[in-house]
Amino acid sequence: MGRVSVLPDALANQIAAGEVVERPASVVKELVENALDADASRVVVEIAGGGAELVRVVDDGVGMAEDDARTALLRHATSKIGRADDLLAIHTLGFRGEALPSIASVSRFKLTTRERERDAGVEIAVDGGGEMRVRAAGCPTGTTIEVADLFYNVPARRKFLKQKATEVSHVANLITAMALGHPHVHFRLVRDGKVAADYPVARRLDQRIFQVLGKDVTRRLHEVRLDGPVRVLGYISDGTYVKANASAVHTFVNGRHVRDRTVTHGLLSAYVGRLERGYYPHAVLYVHVPYDQVDVNVHPAKAEIRFVDGGSVHEAISRACRITLTGLGGSVGEPERRVYEGARLGGAPPPPRQQAFAWHLGAPRPIGPVREADGGYGRGGAFYERERRPLPPIPARPWSPAGEAAPAPAGPAASGATPAPPSPVATVTASARPAVAARAPAGGMRVLGEWGPGLLVVAEDDALTVVEPVAAWAFVFSRALAELSAAEPLMFPTQRELDAGDAGRLEAVRAELAARGVEVEPFGGPTWQLVGVPATLAGTAPDALFDALLGRLRGGPATLSGALDALAGAAAASAPRGLDAAHNLLAQIVAHGGLEALCTATPKAAWRVSLATLAKELGR
Repeated sequence: MGRVSVLPDALANQIAAGEVVERPASVVKELVENALDADASRVVVEIAGGGAELVRVVDDGVGMAEDDARTALLRHATSKIGRADDLLAIHTLGFRGEALPSIASVSRFKLTTRERERDAGVEIAVDGGGEMRVRAAGCPTGTTIEVADLFYNVPARRKFLKQKATEVSHVANLITAMALGHPHVHFRLVRDGKVAADYPVARRLDQRIFQVLGKDVTRRLHEVRLDGPVRVLGYISDGTYVKANASAVHTFVNGRHVRDRTVTHGLLSAYVGRLERGYYPHAVLYVHVPYDQVDVNVHPAKAEIRFVDGGSVHEAISRACRITLTGLGGSVGEPERRVYEGARLGGAPPPPRQQAFAWHLGAPRPIGPVREADGGYGRGGAFYERERRPLPPIPARPWSPAGEAAPAPAGPAASGATPAPPSPVATVTASARPAVAARAPAGGMRVLGEWGPGLLVVAEDDALTVVEPVAAWAFVFSRALAELSAAEPLMFPTQRELDAGDAGRLEAVRAELAARGVEVEPFGGPTWQLVGVPATLAGTAPDALFDALLGRLRGGPATLSGALDALAGAAAASAPRGLDAAHNLLAQIVAHGGLEALCTATPKAAWRVSLATLAKELGR
């Protein structure tokens, strides 16, 4: 018998599943794409146990007859292409016919479907790629697919799944992308029996953006529009409302959500001179090209595409965005003043999906205040974004040795005028810090003075250290937050609206944060609130803490260390400055390991040179 043999179908399907099914979100993606290809106007996604226990997708599409349902579970069975030429102009989201058999081979799978003109439907169940169990079933028009116990028969794959909250966030991010790409479809996400996101049919793109991304983002976006062989439509922010990663950039090509370098670079090229390096704008861009000018069959999970003429696509996107940004005027650092209107729901029913892009290219809409859509389906999730404004110039400050007051500058007080009262925020921030006596800290350290842009010069018996106060305070707060502590309730909790993905990431670290005195909790609907902080953070504005926490979680994986770093950074940014606070800072540094620990843990927080090195350099 030869060594080469044809693999059994069940094993071949499991191998194919390795390419198509990476995690529960991959299952949701394939099933939702099938629903959209079936002209569904309503898609409900239910998950339990992060999607590993159950994924259920219900749609009201055209449904299938029994023969088609049986065939759909065979490898490479599809209704979307029939010959090789069809691959050159793919109109649908799916086309390979691999998803259903691959998913069924690694789960307990059940498909229930009915066509509109039939009185009864059909139910087909498959466990781990085994034999089909078929029976008649009463069901509504459309298709329902249940995927239970994902990877139950492939334990090596199941162990690579992340914690439940992380898997939920991946599913939520997918639903966010699908909802933005298909505003004419009603999407609902249900997590463990509770509605996590609900986006009713929207008749306009800006309305769907308002539902999904929230009012605060929507009012900072500006319309992009360009007709031609490559059509571009969307909304972008100016160069002052940005993020430090590309998570706020949503791009679609012919209705397909993609992360394509040509598209992204075309967008960013329009911001040359308007955007600081390393930052990304907020953008929701829809690009339509002739179907025969784009190849979507270049990646197993259809995550990448390839353009026949990428240069034309790049230029069209760049030009469309430049036109909008030129109309806004300004450059890096100029504050944004215009806002965009969100319209009300209602009116005629939306057109079918294949006409969606043409429908998007409606008449221009006026600029105006954002209004909540009927039913109050505004979804936040970016309320903690902040406009980036230029830093104020650092005022010249005379050097002063420790213990001596610097000469008072001339001003109203010197001329006899009544001085302005101090900022209440600054007063509260400084006074709320744990008090430490203003004395030379242990270890023989003493503050020689303040130098340049607020740097502290600190002398020891055998070394000289230049300390950057903000980074040093961040080190202190990080060490303090690493210890378990109790929360002090806030008199007025701080609230933010989060989308399903942000809520999932916050839930992932919620228990660990509570152990360190940072208490957050759901308030109802999309709203979460910060209700308590440890004594260490009592002097920092709760708004700043919550905004920093959410900003860090949204920018990457939900980790405790990242969350604590964000909180420490927010607290450090509002810590008191100057010589009066320097002794308190040094005492805190000593309490958390001293200057050597600071230099080791945070190299950019201090520069230290030994007395022996100085003597050698000076020839002594």
